[in-house]
Amino acid sequence: MAPASAEFVGAWGKPTSTLDWCEENYLASPYIAELWNSLSCFVIMGIPIVMLFSLSRRKVETRFYIGCWCFLAVGVGSLAFHMTLLYETQLMDELSMIFGGCVLVYLFYSDDYKPNYHNLPLVVFLLLYAVSVSCIYIITQQPIFHQVAFALQVITISLRGSYCYRLNKQSYSGKLLVLSIVLYLLGFLLWLVDQGFCADLRSVRAFLPSPLDGLLQFHAWWHTLSALGSQCLFAFCCHSRLMFLKRNPQIWTLGCLPLITLDAKENGHIQ
Repeated sequence: MAPASAEFVGAWGKPTSTLDWCEENYLASPYIAELWNSLSCFVIMGIPIVMLFSLSRRKVETRFYIGCWCFLAVGVGSLAFHMTLLYETQLMDELSMIFGGCVLVYLFYSDDYKPNYHNLPLVVFLLLYAVSVSCIYIITQQPIFHQVAFALQVITISLRGSYCYRLNKQSYSGKLLVLSIVLYLLGFLLWLVDQGFCADLRSVRAFLPSPLDGLLQFHAWWHTLSALGSQCLFAFCCHSRLMFLKRNPQIWTLGCLPLITLDAKENGHIQ
Protein backbone atom coordinates (compact mmCIF):
# COMPACT_ATOMS: atom_id res chain seq x y z
CA MET A 1 0.00 0.00 0.00
CA ALA A 2 1.27 3.45 -0.85
CA PRO A 3 2.23 5.66 2.09
CA ALA A 4 0.08 8.68 2.69
CA SER A 5 1.34 11.78 0.91
CA ALA A 6 0.11 15.11 -0.42
CA GLU A 7 0.18 14.16 -4.08
CA PHE A 8 -1.08 16.10 -7.08
CA VAL A 9 -4.79 15.60 -7.78
CA GLY A 10 -5.29 14.87 -11.47
CA ALA A 11 -8.11 15.23 -13.94
CA TRP A 12 -10.11 12.40 -12.38
CA GLY A 13 -10.20 14.12 -9.00
CA LYS A 14 -9.14 12.84 -5.62
CA PRO A 15 -8.84 9.02 -5.51
CA THR A 16 -11.95 7.37 -4.07
CA SER A 17 -10.77 3.76 -4.37
CA THR A 18 -10.18 1.72 -1.23
CA LEU A 19 -6.76 0.76 -2.61
CA ASP A 20 -3.89 2.92 -3.83
CA TRP A 21 -0.79 1.11 -4.99
CA CYS A 22 2.87 1.93 -4.52
CA GLU A 23 3.28 3.80 -7.79
CA GLU A 24 3.32 7.58 -7.29
CA ASN A 25 0.13 9.13 -8.62
CA TYR A 26 -0.09 11.48 -11.63
CA LEU A 27 3.66 11.79 -12.17
CA ALA A 28 3.52 11.44 -15.95
CA SER A 29 0.16 12.94 -16.89
CA PRO A 30 -2.84 14.57 -15.20
CA TYR A 31 -4.99 12.01 -17.03
CA ILE A 32 -3.19 8.86 -15.84
CA ALA A 33 -3.10 8.19 -12.12
CA GLU A 34 -0.61 5.31 -12.33
CA LEU A 35 1.38 5.20 -15.57
CA TRP A 36 3.20 1.88 -15.27
CA ASN A 37 0.28 0.03 -13.77
CA SER A 38 -1.87 1.36 -16.62
CA LEU A 39 0.63 0.43 -19.34
CA SER A 40 0.90 -3.13 -18.04
CA CYS A 41 -2.86 -3.50 -18.50
CA PHE A 42 -2.26 -3.54 -22.25
CA VAL A 43 -0.53 -6.89 -21.75
CA ILE A 44 -3.70 -8.17 -20.07
CA MET A 45 -5.79 -6.87 -22.99
CA GLY A 46 -3.38 -7.82 -25.76
CA ILE A 47 -3.17 -11.51 -24.86
CA PRO A 48 -6.90 -12.31 -25.27
CA ILE A 49 -7.03 -10.29 -28.50
CA VAL A 50 -4.27 -12.49 -29.95
CA MET A 51 -6.07 -15.55 -28.61
CA LEU A 52 -9.34 -14.53 -30.28
CA PHE A 53 -7.65 -14.23 -33.66
CA SER A 54 -5.89 -17.56 -33.14
CA LEU A 55 -9.01 -19.42 -32.02
CA SER A 56 -11.13 -17.98 -34.84
CA ARG A 57 -8.98 -19.95 -37.30
CA ARG A 58 -9.49 -23.22 -35.38
CA LYS A 59 -13.30 -23.24 -35.06
CA VAL A 60 -13.29 -24.17 -31.40
CA GLU A 61 -16.30 -24.18 -29.08
CA THR A 62 -18.03 -20.97 -28.05
CA ARG A 63 -16.95 -21.43 -24.43
CA PHE A 64 -13.37 -20.50 -25.32
CA TYR A 65 -14.41 -17.28 -27.03
CA ILE A 66 -16.37 -16.37 -23.90
CA GLY A 67 -13.23 -17.04 -21.86
CA CYS A 68 -11.23 -14.68 -24.08
CA TRP A 69 -13.81 -11.90 -23.78
CA CYS A 70 -13.81 -12.25 -19.99
CA PHE A 71 -10.00 -12.08 -20.02
CA LEU A 72 -10.23 -8.89 -22.09
CA ALA A 73 -12.82 -7.43 -19.70
CA VAL A 74 -10.38 -7.86 -16.80
CA GLY A 75 -7.78 -5.86 -18.72
CA VAL A 76 -10.22 -3.08 -19.57
CA GLY A 77 -11.41 -2.87 -15.96
CA SER A 78 -7.86 -2.83 -14.65
CA LEU A 79 -6.86 -0.08 -17.08
CA ALA A 80 -9.84 2.04 -16.04
CA PHE A 81 -8.98 1.55 -12.37
CA HIS A 82 -5.29 2.40 -12.57
CA MET A 83 -5.91 5.39 -14.82
CA THR A 84 -8.45 6.93 -12.45
CA LEU A 85 -8.19 5.35 -8.96
CA LEU A 86 -11.94 5.76 -8.60
CA TYR A 87 -14.03 3.34 -6.54
CA GLU A 88 -16.36 2.60 -9.46
CA THR A 89 -13.49 1.58 -11.73
CA GLN A 90 -11.92 -0.40 -8.89
CA LEU A 91 -15.06 -2.53 -8.86
CA MET A 92 -14.81 -2.92 -12.65
CA ASP A 93 -11.33 -4.34 -12.15
CA GLU A 94 -11.88 -6.56 -9.15
CA LEU A 95 -15.35 -7.94 -9.90
CA SER A 96 -14.40 -8.79 -13.48
CA MET A 97 -11.60 -10.91 -11.99
CA ILE A 98 -14.14 -12.89 -9.95
CA PHE A 99 -16.59 -13.41 -12.82
CA GLY A 100 -13.77 -14.21 -15.25
CA GLY A 101 -12.29 -16.65 -12.75
CA CYS A 102 -15.64 -18.45 -12.55
CA VAL A 103 -15.68 -18.80 -16.34
CA LEU A 104 -12.20 -20.35 -16.24
CA VAL A 105 -13.30 -22.72 -13.46
CA TYR A 106 -16.18 -23.85 -15.66
CA LEU A 107 -13.88 -24.36 -18.64
CA PHE A 108 -11.59 -26.58 -16.60
CA TYR A 109 -14.35 -28.62 -14.96
CA SER A 110 -16.22 -29.15 -18.24
CA ASP A 111 -13.25 -30.24 -20.34
CA ASP A 112 -14.49 -33.87 -20.46
CA TYR A 113 -18.14 -33.13 -21.32
CA LYS A 114 -19.72 -34.30 -24.55
CA PRO A 115 -20.12 -31.57 -27.21
CA ASN A 116 -23.12 -29.29 -26.64
CA TYR A 117 -23.59 -30.56 -23.08
CA HIS A 118 -23.82 -27.86 -20.42
CA ASN A 119 -23.63 -28.47 -16.68
CA LEU A 120 -26.43 -26.19 -15.51
CA PRO A 121 -25.95 -26.88 -11.75
CA LEU A 122 -22.27 -25.89 -12.06
CA VAL A 123 -23.21 -22.74 -13.98
CA VAL A 124 -25.73 -21.77 -11.30
CA PHE A 125 -23.25 -22.48 -8.50
CA LEU A 126 -20.50 -20.38 -10.10
CA LEU A 127 -22.92 -17.56 -10.85
CA LEU A 128 -24.11 -17.57 -7.23
CA TYR A 129 -20.48 -17.59 -6.08
CA ALA A 130 -19.59 -14.58 -8.23
CA VAL A 131 -22.71 -12.62 -7.25
CA SER A 132 -22.30 -13.46 -3.54
CA VAL A 133 -18.64 -12.47 -3.50
CA SER A 134 -19.49 -9.24 -5.33
CA CYS A 135 -22.29 -8.30 -2.93
CA ILE A 136 -20.29 -9.11 0.21
CA TYR A 137 -17.28 -7.22 -1.13
CA ILE A 138 -19.32 -4.13 -2.00
CA ILE A 139 -20.88 -4.15 1.47
CA THR A 140 -17.70 -4.82 3.48
CA GLN A 141 -15.15 -3.11 1.18
CA GLN A 142 -12.47 -5.41 2.60
CA PRO A 143 -9.72 -6.03 0.02
CA ILE A 144 -8.55 -9.19 1.81
CA PHE A 145 -11.98 -10.76 1.18
CA HIS A 146 -11.67 -10.21 -2.57
CA GLN A 147 -8.09 -11.46 -2.57
CA VAL A 148 -9.01 -14.68 -0.76
CA ALA A 149 -12.02 -15.24 -3.04
CA PHE A 150 -9.82 -14.88 -6.13
CA ALA A 151 -7.06 -17.05 -4.64
CA LEU A 152 -9.60 -19.84 -4.05
CA GLN A 153 -10.46 -19.74 -7.74
CA VAL A 154 -6.81 -19.98 -8.77
CA ILE A 155 -6.22 -22.91 -6.40
CA THR A 156 -9.36 -24.69 -7.64
CA ILE A 157 -8.25 -24.26 -11.26
CA SER A 158 -4.72 -25.48 -10.49
CA LEU A 159 -6.02 -28.61 -8.75
CA ARG A 160 -8.30 -29.44 -11.65
CA GLY A 161 -5.44 -28.75 -14.05
CA SER A 162 -3.28 -31.31 -12.22
CA TYR A 163 -6.05 -33.88 -12.64
CA CYS A 164 -6.37 -33.10 -16.37
CA TYR A 165 -2.62 -33.45 -16.80
CA ARG A 166 -2.56 -36.88 -15.15
CA LEU A 167 -5.51 -37.92 -17.31
CA ASN A 168 -4.03 -36.86 -20.65
CA LYS A 169 -0.37 -37.50 -19.80
CA GLN A 170 0.90 -34.95 -22.30
CA SER A 171 4.29 -33.79 -21.04
CA TYR A 172 4.42 -30.63 -23.12
CA SER A 173 1.00 -29.44 -21.99
CA GLY A 174 2.07 -30.22 -18.42
CA LYS A 175 4.86 -27.70 -18.86
CA LEU A 176 2.21 -25.03 -19.38
CA LEU A 177 0.51 -25.95 -16.12
CA VAL A 178 3.77 -25.80 -14.18
CA LEU A 179 4.77 -22.57 -15.91
CA SER A 180 1.44 -20.94 -15.08
CA ILE A 181 1.83 -21.78 -11.40
CA VAL A 182 5.41 -20.46 -11.36
CA LEU A 183 4.35 -17.22 -13.06
CA TYR A 184 1.48 -16.69 -10.62
CA LEU A 185 3.69 -17.36 -7.60
CA LEU A 186 6.44 -15.04 -8.86
CA GLY A 187 3.91 -12.32 -9.62
CA PHE A 188 2.33 -12.77 -6.19
CA LEU A 189 5.75 -12.50 -4.54
CA LEU A 190 6.39 -9.18 -6.31
CA TRP A 191 2.89 -8.05 -5.33
CA LEU A 192 3.72 -8.75 -1.68
CA VAL A 193 7.02 -6.85 -1.93
CA ASP A 194 5.19 -3.91 -3.53
CA GLN A 195 2.72 -3.96 -0.64
CA GLY A 196 5.17 -4.42 2.21
CA PHE A 197 8.18 -2.37 1.14
CA CYS A 198 6.62 0.53 -0.72
CA ALA A 199 8.60 3.27 1.02
CA ASP A 200 11.89 1.48 0.27
CA LEU A 201 10.94 0.92 -3.36
CA ARG A 202 10.05 4.59 -3.77
CA SER A 203 13.39 5.61 -2.29
CA VAL A 204 15.31 3.42 -4.73
CA ARG A 205 13.20 4.53 -7.71
CA ALA A 206 13.93 8.16 -6.86
CA PHE A 207 17.60 7.57 -7.77
CA LEU A 208 16.86 5.82 -11.07
CA PRO A 209 16.35 7.68 -14.35
CA SER A 210 13.19 7.15 -16.35
CA PRO A 211 12.29 4.62 -17.70
CA LEU A 212 14.59 2.42 -15.58
CA ASP A 213 12.57 3.29 -12.49
CA GLY A 214 9.71 1.38 -14.09
CA LEU A 215 11.59 -1.87 -13.51
CA LEU A 216 10.77 -1.52 -9.81
CA GLN A 217 7.05 -1.02 -10.36
CA PHE A 218 6.23 -4.45 -8.98
CA HIS A 219 2.45 -4.16 -9.24
CA ALA A 220 2.88 -3.68 -12.98
CA TRP A 221 5.00 -6.83 -13.01
CA TRP A 222 2.19 -8.62 -11.18
CA HIS A 223 -0.14 -7.62 -14.02
CA THR A 224 2.28 -8.95 -16.63
CA LEU A 225 3.15 -12.22 -14.90
CA SER A 226 -0.41 -13.05 -13.88
CA ALA A 227 -1.61 -12.33 -17.43
CA LEU A 228 1.00 -14.70 -18.86
CA GLY A 229 0.13 -17.25 -16.18
CA SER A 230 -3.55 -16.98 -17.10
CA GLN A 231 -2.72 -17.47 -20.77
CA CYS A 232 -0.74 -20.62 -19.94
CA LEU A 233 -3.70 -21.94 -17.96
CA PHE A 234 -6.07 -21.08 -20.80
CA ALA A 235 -3.87 -22.76 -23.41
CA PHE A 236 -3.56 -25.83 -21.19
CA CYS A 237 -7.35 -25.95 -20.81
CA CYS A 238 -7.89 -25.62 -24.58
CA HIS A 239 -5.39 -28.39 -25.21
CA SER A 240 -7.01 -30.68 -22.64
CA ARG A 241 -10.47 -30.12 -24.11
CA LEU A 242 -9.33 -30.68 -27.69
CA MET A 243 -7.50 -33.84 -26.62
CA PHE A 244 -10.77 -35.14 -25.20
CA LEU A 245 -12.50 -34.31 -28.50
CA LYS A 246 -9.68 -36.14 -30.36
CA ARG A 247 -8.85 -33.14 -32.54
CA ASN A 248 -5.07 -33.65 -32.27
CA PRO A 249 -4.15 -30.22 -30.86
CA GLN A 250 -0.61 -28.88 -30.80
CA ILE A 251 0.90 -26.16 -28.65
CA TRP A 252 3.07 -23.59 -30.38
CA THR A 253 4.59 -20.32 -29.31
CA LEU A 254 4.19 -16.82 -30.66
CA GLY A 255 7.26 -15.30 -29.03
CA CYS A 256 6.66 -16.14 -25.36
CA LEU A 257 2.91 -16.65 -25.84
CA PRO A 258 1.63 -20.26 -25.98
CA LEU A 259 -1.22 -20.80 -28.45
CA ILE A 260 -3.19 -23.80 -29.69
CA THR A 261 -3.21 -25.08 -33.26
CA LEU A 262 -4.79 -28.10 -34.91
CA ASP A 263 -2.14 -28.18 -37.60
CA ALA A 264 0.83 -30.31 -36.54
CA LYS A 265 2.93 -28.92 -39.38
CA GLU A 266 2.83 -25.39 -38.02
CA ASN A 267 6.24 -24.14 -36.91
CA GLY A 268 7.17 -23.55 -33.32
CA HIS A 269 5.01 -26.14 -31.59
CA ILE A 270 6.32 -27.54 -28.32
CA GLN A 271 7.29 -31.21 -28.43
